Amino acid sequence: MDTIISQNLLKKIEKIIYRGGEIALEGQKHYGKIFYKKPKSIVTSVDIKLNEFLIAQLQSLLLIPIYSEEEEKPTHLGDRYWLIDPLDGTLDFIKGGDTFSIAVALVDKGSIEIGVIYCPRRSQLFSGIKKVSYYLNGQKIDKRGNISKSIMLNIVNHGFYSSELKQFTKDLKNPQEKVGSLALALSYVALGKLEAVICNFIAAPWDVAAAVVLLESANCVLTDIEGKPWYPLQFMRGVVSSTKDSHQFLLSKIQSYTKRFARHK
Repeated sequence: MDTIISQNLLKKIEKIIYRGGEIALEGQKHYGKIFYKKPKSIVTSVDIKLNEFLIAQLQSLLLIPIYSEEEEKPTHLGDRYWLIDPLDGTLDFIKGGDTFSIAVALVDKGSIEIGVIYCPRRSQLFSGIKKVSYYLNGQKIDKRGNISKSIMLNIVNHGFYSSELKQFTKDLKNPQEKVGSLALALSYVALGKLEAVICNFIAAPWDVAAAVVLLESANCVLTDIEGKPWYPLQFMRGVVSSTKDSHQFLLSKIQSYTKRFARHK
């Protein structure tokens, strides 16, 4: 896609997501009923409202298929489609937290061309264009910062290697943070606000797609918990994301714990 066309399209997507953020902020005051799509998967009326809004607005920009967390996968996606999470971090949202986000990615021929992630409570809009740059609130980020050594860990009991990774997290000396939205946490890795993100649950395509452009621009890496690289439409077996320098070290440490515990089972 031509760079000028991409930049114009990005600005239009950002305007749509800002409006989506207003819906989310208003909805957090009275989000109505809570539904369970499946065990441990919560959805509110705000998720549904945002989903309907984003689908209408994005298809007015580009009339291509949309694969959303709140919809069934289209029978035919084609080479070009939208991949969206209308409200990433719903649990944080209903608890009154400030780390939920809206995530939108444009996929073209198996590659993320544009990614946008907006955290309305923190007024943070991350956006990026493949092989061009990435931005925070419209300001180009020329170089990833080295602000924090904190790691965002989300190790759940029903996830992969839960007992091993809980021990791993106890032994970690890094400060640990919780971020409700995985997409937002990955944006913080790209920015340098987090050194790494590690989680042990299934990560859906819409959880990570929009952040891929940001991570690539920041020379960061995204794999599953066993080191296999991400690709569009993949449901990942956990997530490990960090700079290239620290990624292999983190993977080797994780694998040393999983192998060590396996020998004692």
